[in-house]
Amino acid sequence: LSAAFTVNSLNSDIKGPDDLPGHAVATVGGSTAETWLQKLGIPGGAKVTVQPYADVPACLDALKSGKVRAGVY
Repeated sequence: LSAAFTVNSLNSDIKGPDDLPGHAVATVGGSTAETWLQKLGIPGGAKVTVQPYADVPACLDALKSGKVRAGVY
């Protein structure tokens, strides 16, 4: 329940995977999430700019500092 409240309180135009193309996204380098993100995009259009980091805390730091628009792991 608390996770639902947290998600509902976030203000972002990124609501799901379809909203990621065209944005910089943090993930853990070498993970399956990184592979998935590299394949994600709009056919003939925008791709996701994948920013790999060493671990989840580093991804969160990048998100908090505005270096990326989302994190996927």
